[in-house]
Amino acid sequence: MIDKALDLTERLIPTLDAATHMGAFNRTDTRATLERFQRHGILIVKDYGLIGGVIGCSPINRSHLIAFEGVFYAERGFRTLIEEFEAWGASQGARIVALSCFSPRIGKIYEQLGYARLETYYTKEIRL
Repeated sequence: MIDKALDLTERLIPTLDAATHMGAFNRTDTRATLERFQRHGILIVKDYGLIGGVIGCSPINRSHLIAFEGVFYAERGFRTLIEEFEAWGASQGARIVALSCFSPRIGKIYEQLGYARLETYYTKEIRL
């Protein structure tokens, strides 16, 4: 399953506008990340995409559990992957699912699925 997830990630990363902010694809590092999701959370891999994440808590209320997505790449089937991630989160006691978003187009899909924008991250390359 990890090899399939690695192949999908390597194929789909260049299609993202945000790829330049994440650094060049490194198969060894990506494997370690995916294995961490698999061990400590969930990693769902389909022929068309993958989603993985962990359970965390609100920074102001540790009993308020949140399913945090940490990796999500898909060519299609966004809804199916998200629904499976939501079901896993609920089974772990999460009250909220948090999905990251790299483009307004994906944000619109999330909104159609009932998600609300909570925070926005801004990135900047630091030149040393």
